[in-house]
Amino acid sequence: CLRNSAHRGSNPARLIRKLLQTNTEEAILIQRTFFTGRVWNEPEEKIDFEPIKPPHEFEVFTGRLKSERQFARYLSRRGYDPTWLSSRFDLRWSDSSDIYSDRIIVPIIRGGQWYTWVARAIDPDKNPKYKAPSKTDRPKPTVFLHDADNLKGGKALLLCEGFFDHAKVASCFIPGIGTTAIFGKVVSAEQIKTLVRVMKNYERL
Repeated sequence: CLRNSAHRGSNPARLIRKLLQTNTEEAILIQRTFFTGRVWNEPEEKIDFEPIKPPHEFEVFTGRLKSERQFARYLSRRGYDPTWLSSRFDLRWSDSSDIYSDRIIVPIIRGGQWYTWVARAIDPDKNPKYKAPSKTDRPKPTVFLHDADNLKGGKALLLCEGFFDHAKVASCFIPGIGTTAIFGKVVSAEQIKTLVRVMKNYERL
């Protein structure tokens, strides 16, 4: 009971967490977004990594190379227009012999620059389906909201677990609806900081 001074505390996030059966990070996000009535004008979060150039083994979709066709067919089978999707999100592909062979590369871009990526296998029997850089000099994808540069505001922001659900919503071109991916089932502390900043431009989450 919030009236009981013995355990009510000053932060409702614990109560929200219990009621909604969620984790602490998501409870804090809900509290800040919906219960405070404040406008959170937090500064742009600092990224402790330098941007990179796309690795040379990540090929650009051009529609001209025979080796590219299997990747375009994979996107088509999933209901996407390969030309639009690859252009909109700067997707790449790789058929080299390294760890990203036969995978579509989903870059994570901030300020128009690459910081890291997620690679999705096009073979349904290949595990793991998703790979991210393992080097310590690259941030984890879960540090970012995908396509954050385009979260400009509107009626609602839809959080998706993975890139392809997020891309499906984006491809519908619904006026006023923004969408992003969190690359997992739990919103990270870094993603919460970004959400708090961008949510002031949306009516609901």
